[in-house]
Amino acid sequence: MTTALIGNPASTQETGHVCEPARPEDEQAIRSLLRQPMPGRVSIALTHEPDHHAAVSLANTRVDEVVIRDRQDPSKLVIGYGYRGVRQLFLNGSIESVGYLGGLRCDASLRAAFRVLAGAFQHLMESRCERERPYDLTSIMADNSVVRRGLEKGLPGLPAYVPLGEMATLTIRTDRHRQWVEPIRIAERDDASTIQRLLDDSGRLYQGRPAWCVADAWGDEQSMMPSSEDFLIFEGPGGSKGCIALWDQRSIKQVVLLGLSPSLRRLRHAINAAAFVTGRPALPPPGKQIDMAYASHVAFGLDDETAATALIAGLCDMASRRGIRLISIGLPGDTAVLPHLIKRFRPWISRSVIYAVAYDTALIDLDQRSVWMEIATL
Repeated sequence: MTTALIGNPASTQETGHVCEPARPEDEQAIRSLLRQPMPGRVSIALTHEPDHHAAVSLANTRVDEVVIRDRQDPSKLVIGYGYRGVRQLFLNGSIESVGYLGGLRCDASLRAAFRVLAGAFQHLMESRCERERPYDLTSIMADNSVVRRGLEKGLPGLPAYVPLGEMATLTIRTDRHRQWVEPIRIAERDDASTIQRLLDDSGRLYQGRPAWCVADAWGDEQSMMPSSEDFLIFEGPGGSKGCIALWDQRSIKQVVLLGLSPSLRRLRHAINAAAFVTGRPALPPPGKQIDMAYASHVAFGLDDETAATALIAGLCDMASRRGIRLISIGLPGDTAVLPHLIKRFRPWISRSVIYAVAYDTALIDLDQRSVWMEIATL
């Protein structure tokens, strides 16, 4: 999850930088920038190896990318990067085209150069089509307090960042929490319409749920989306009551732990000893890729402890059988079922804030539905 800074056009001539659309030959430099750590007590990088284009295109109908170059030092091919991905999301109960701002990375020399960053993202804002919503969405890790404070109070030249709600990401150890119960079954191709109904009915209740088209993904052999054998369905009284999918993106997107806060470094071995006893995930040593897949295409009642527990435990079983050590699932931070799931699955917990971004806050026409975005696409 990333933050994005946008703003009114700045004169890049004044700062010695140029902002322009990314070119195919920039991919290696962009991938290098994406290996930079995201701040927090647990510092991670979200890398796109070996195919950045495939990774950034997931779930987007169009992606516009911008890079920042240093006029004074051409040897630094790319010193800043960001993207705007257009996706189909449920907003106010209807399917809308909306931009998601993400992937902001920059060289250390640019971290206080907000005019340059604002100019870069202005390139992305100019790509907005008339049919797209007049605001974008983005996410910021909740413990990235320095960035959040600056954006929420309004830095010069930047638009308003309006918090919509908080999400909690639970990362669960699969081998200790796998369980298969009778109401769970693996989906078949004929279940596409059932799963579509579950996803649409759930999506309309929240802000930011993806408007998936299951049949299209299952009919495309080249699709990177989950296929029928990756889905579980929960059968309750009267029919199907929920679904979930295992989305393994490790071949194109990786989560790498790059560092721990001093206190966590000192306590890592003690934390891991306790994790072995309690079933929590262990903290890997810095520099190691986290062996993780996503729980995606989630549709169950957020007050239904039985369906939520069965689907997540079943997904742990599926992931463990495939050699995947961890799964991550994102849920609204205020959802009723969250305390039960935390007690049941003993996860790592990270929180992020979802923002609407616009120069004119009157354009943000969202009602009071809880925000629930798909962490596998952030």
